[in-house]
Amino acid sequence: MTYCGMDPSVRQSGNYVGTKNRVTKRGSPFLRRSLYMAATTAIRKNGKGSLVNEVIYDYYQKKVQSKTRKQALGAVMNKLLRIIFSVLKSKQAFRVITPDEQVQLYQKCQTKAA
Repeated sequence: MTYCGMDPSVRQSGNYVGTKNRVTKRGSPFLRRSLYMAATTAIRKNGKGSLVNEVIYDYYQKKVQSKTRKQALGAVMNKLLRIIFSVLKSKQAFRVITPDEQVQLYQKCQTKAA
């Protein structure tokens, strides 16, 4: 995540612990900008009023309950980055599945391995 510029800065010294940590500027600004655009696209609705990506939108809404909108958008960017890495690593096509479907797939793989 460091090379993509998605790692948080830590500001602390002795007993002082900073609370206003930001994303560092290390890494590619082009990749960071691309992730930002992908994240904003993933949480919006298209022209017909339906969601572009229901799973990412639900994730964003869950994060907005406990974080600010910018922090939640940063979490979505991080989530998309992890999805991209997983697709590249597994060399399989991406398909949108819900977290419940993910758990079922994981359990199915575990039973095959045992």
